[in-house]
Amino acid sequence: MIIKEMIPQNNINYYNNLLEAFISIWNDPENLKYLSLTMKPFQEETISYWLSNHLDQGGQYFVVQEDQGEILGISAVKINNIEGFELIGLGVRPKAKRAGIGSSLILHAINLANDLRYKAVDGSLFADNFIMMRILLQFKFMPVQIKHHARTDGTDLVCMKKYL
Repeated sequence: MIIKEMIPQNNINYYNNLLEAFISIWNDPENLKYLSLTMKPFQEETISYWLSNHLDQGGQYFVVQEDQGEILGISAVKINNIEGFELIGLGVRPKAKRAGIGSSLILHAINLANDLRYKAVDGSLFADNFIMMRILLQFKFMPVQIKHHARTDGTDLVCMKKYL
């Protein structure tokens, strides 16, 4: 499985591909409740802002694509010398789930953090996202904090950390 970095601020094709993929993946009913605090669909303007300003915010996007170019999975990381290394988003198209794409993107983030000499990787997920919880635990992430009632339906947000 090949993981590729896309820098949308520098490449209009990457921008367009990521915009379509984010809208499709993040707003898919199977994914939305695990990615949105409000459980409302992400608007194109919001995603466009992320893609247009990610370099200034320390963000990087990594994707897994089909041979035909369709993005099957996206991970977003935030790298900051003060706040640390954080996995801030991960989504996989429902048709591509259970193919190891999410695990590969997480492992890529861990390896990148390690290569950049960070001592930990942070990430958060909703407490009802059992599949992602299992995957993070397999990678030896540990719960470090719970933000109670973070999602609009009252579901808690579990903050996790993997020490490198």
